[in-house]
Amino acid sequence: MHHSMRVSSTTGTAPLDIAAGDVPGTVYLFNEDTGAGQVYPIHELLAALRAACPEGVSA
Repeated sequence: MHHSMRVSSTTGTAPLDIAAGDVPGTVYLFNEDTGAGQVYPIHELLAALRAACPEGVSA
């Protein structure tokens, strides 16, 4: 994995670690609660985030 960041939860669940995947165009999400991780295509993750928050998100 490459550069990663930790995302805190507002719902009381464990934080997620997010890292660039080894395959270009992918991201790796690791859940500390379950100890499991999964690789997602970035475009699919962005589409899911947009669908979950249609009014948009500001950084």
